[in-house]
Amino acid sequence: MSTQNVVLSLVALLGPVSADLPVHCLRHQIEGDWDFHLGPLSDKRSSCGHLHPDTEDGQPSREAVSLVGKTTTVKRVTLKEPNLANSKDDNHGTWTMVYDEGFEVTVDGFNFLAFSNFTFQHDPTTKAKHNVSHCGETMVGWYQNVDRTKFGCYYGSKVEKMAASPLPETGKVNKSAHYDKVMDKKAMVQKVAKLNKKLNMLQLSWKARVVPKFVGKTMRQINNYAGIRRSASMRELSKDLLGQQQSKPRSFLQVKPVKLPESYDWTNVSDGAFLEPVMDQADCGSCCAASTMRMLSARHKIASKNSDALPWSINAPLFCGEYNQGCKGGYPFLMTRWSSDVGLVPATCMRYNTAGTCKLECDLDKLEGKRYRASNHRYVGSWYGNSTEKEIMEELVHRGPLVLSFEPWPRALWRRPRRASDESRLNSGRTPHSSKKRQK
Repeated sequence: MSTQNVVLSLVALLGPVSADLPVHCLRHQIEGDWDFHLGPLSDKRSSCGHLHPDTEDGQPSREAVSLVGKTTTVKRVTLKEPNLANSKDDNHGTWTMVYDEGFEVTVDGFNFLAFSNFTFQHDPTTKAKHNVSHCGETMVGWYQNVDRTKFGCYYGSKVEKMAASPLPETGKVNKSAHYDKVMDKKAMVQKVAKLNKKLNMLQLSWKARVVPKFVGKTMRQINNYAGIRRSASMRELSKDLLGQQQSKPRSFLQVKPVKLPESYDWTNVSDGAFLEPVMDQADCGSCCAASTMRMLSARHKIASKNSDALPWSINAPLFCGEYNQGCKGGYPFLMTRWSSDVGLVPATCMRYNTAGTCKLECDLDKLEGKRYRASNHRYVGSWYGNSTEKEIMEELVHRGPLVLSFEPWPRALWRRPRRASDESRLNSGRTPHSSKKRQK
């Protein structure tokens, strides 16, 4: 399989992004000594017991790490601030958080990816289910050598045991009646008018409008377009994640001066020939897959100097991948990771639909031309929380479109229009290459 020299990166945003898995772990909870329990290596990559796509209720047991008759080995790894990973034989490893959901480590010639552990508890009185994060443990994850010739499954446990931490509680207000009420055109017009009053006060220079296809739907159905749900207080998560995302100022001695144009827009390059037309993702929280595959498609066209090259399939990573939750959401960083681990297929091999099936429409053995996978996937700035606006601009101009993820501020924090200085302070994600395509 030929390698496409494209890189993805996700920029970590203003405020918290809704997580697809019900877990919330921060950098300081992950730093420290870990024991990675490694299953046997194989010549072929496996799903390590995860479903396609992954589900919060279908996480594999640790038995998936070992095969019949085989035992696990243990590797001690130390994760240090800000992105250093050490082992007995390697003092130059690296690691990064994947938002608040998991982490990726490269050390000793191997790369490791796993989600942080979580469990569900039920209130004996109300019978309500709530999730608890176990940040000192991981779910079953994947590891491979850097040459991608050997693959295995593993799980991690922190040497210093940590207490479980429930996600911050939400209020007790029952929104079901409001969220499940169908909105006719009159109700939609009233809601949009109310929203525009707030936007006028904030002087944000744009107005909302009625979207015809949303008429006749409930707010719950409309919110499904955004993917993922957060059961925790957005305000509390905002505080946590802002502290994690803020980058430290860099010395001017570390900055290489790069001249950038006053403005740059890929739609103005060759009349936008390298970009795909705007699409409707329909009733599916697939923005992470759509934006990532459109970004990789544009970068492939730019690198190959072929504006007629077929775009990559969005449905392949959306419904065949184990790193995301299908229409319930996911992260661009993990979309590119899967496209690197497994590969890319043309859009004609799995056309976009929201039915939620992983089914090829072509014979891969009969595909003409080279086969591709994403390569060198990373955040701008190399690790989560280390990007700057300047690095994002350089990435866009010199390497192609990139994906920026963002989350609107919780309403309680919208007390005044944010200044440009606020934007600079808060934009502390990282992304290498991403697409100009917007995510919902």
